[in-house]
Amino acid sequence: MYKDERIRITVSCGLSQRSKEKSSKDAVEKADKMLYAAKDSGRNKVLPDFS
Repeated sequence: MYKDERIRITVSCGLSQRSKEKSSKDAVEKADKMLYAAKDSGRNKVLPDFS
């Protein structure tokens, strides 16, 4: 509650991880793609990259 008003908060996340085969830049780009996929599929979603 803020100033006696209920505030609705939603969160969408895209997750990826760096590896020997995937650079930091690649991991961030994939996480960004997963974030937009999470937003497109609804609210309060977390989409990981399993590749």
